[in-house]
Amino acid sequence: MPQIKKRAALVINTDPHDKEGSHWLAMYIQDEKTIEFFDSYGLPPSVYEPHISHYVKLFPNVISNEISLQASHQMFADNIAFSIFLKDVQDIR
Repeated sequence: MPQIKKRAALVINTDPHDKEGSHWLAMYIQDEKTIEFFDSYGLPPSVYEPHISHYVKLFPNVISNEISLQASHQMFADNIAFSIFLKDVQDIR
């Protein structure tokens, strides 16, 4: 993943680039020290080894949701979850 020093919102899939995609995650980099990690299942970044969890560990302050907004079989809930995340990102400005 890229090294980002300014505010940025990232939407990433847990599958490698050569696969169809299975689950979407979002991260909002507030500054060089703080990252907000969003998973609609409410799982922590450590579940997503090795790349995602390693990237999140680069930030001393990690904010993550612990409440599941969807069951693992509900694909449509990703859109709702990301709408909530993006609204929060816009409100931070």
